[in-house]
Amino acid sequence: MDVVVRQALSAEAIIGAAERLVDGTGATRWSIRALSRVLDCTPGALYRHFPGGAAEIASELRGRDLARLEARLAAAEADVSAPGLGCLPPRSHAARLTRRCRAYLDFATDHPAVYGYLFGADTRLDAEVESVPRPVNDANVRDADDRPAERLMIETTASLIRAAARARELGRPVIGHDEAARLATLIWVQLHGFADLRLRGVAAARLTALETRLLVNLLAVAEFAVATTPVGLEAAAKAAERAASAITPATPTVPSRSPVAQFRPSRAARRDRA
Repeated sequence: MDVVVRQALSAEAIIGAAERLVDGTGATRWSIRALSRVLDCTPGALYRHFPGGAAEIASELRGRDLARLEARLAAAEADVSAPGLGCLPPRSHAARLTRRCRAYLDFATDHPAVYGYLFGADTRLDAEVESVPRPVNDANVRDADDRPAERLMIETTASLIRAAARARELGRPVIGHDEAARLATLIWVQLHGFADLRLRGVAAARLTALETRLLVNLLAVAEFAVATTPVGLEAAAKAAERAASAITPATPTVPSRSPVAQFRPSRAARRDRA
């Protein structure tokens, strides 16, 4: 006679099951009862590990997913070979910002359910009446969850913009914290709108063609001097993309004596900044 050995219930097992439900059913389509069925336990058993119920589990899950996104953005920013705008000096703050932005868009494409759960229009769980009281207020948990997202998408980008000003990459020699945060918020708004439309399948082909222009526009929003002439920057970026796509792993290549030139603002633009 076969004996079924039930895996011991733990906080890690609960969070893992919640992650699978998010990946399998989308951002808001799970509840304590659904989770207990996956884990073959009673809803009360979940409350012993998470007294706040679904709201507390959701808070833990969002924290972990935000950490995954943060690690991905940081890795892309530091990796000079990561996709961004290939015409920029790879170690410049402008290039670092475009690599972060591209990594954000790629994360949304690679993990649409997780992205929707983190930044969708409705990230609350499906309401469900339970026999066990839930002492943690959902709204309070949601507000607490927003703070890590704000630090990741606004404060980190604002710090990068301020560092760019110190490195004389902006059209101004200095920028205050509040103004940098405002620009970082505008960048996030445009990134999120672009990612959301693409995930919804709205004008997908056109959006793909506009991704380079989006990155150029974001540099202009942040007031990078390199984007003073956005048309020239976009043309240089597309030329760098074509040059990179022409190189395939199967074909040995010899370093070119005339690589794609890194973009620099026009002489007139440099005079204006002076």
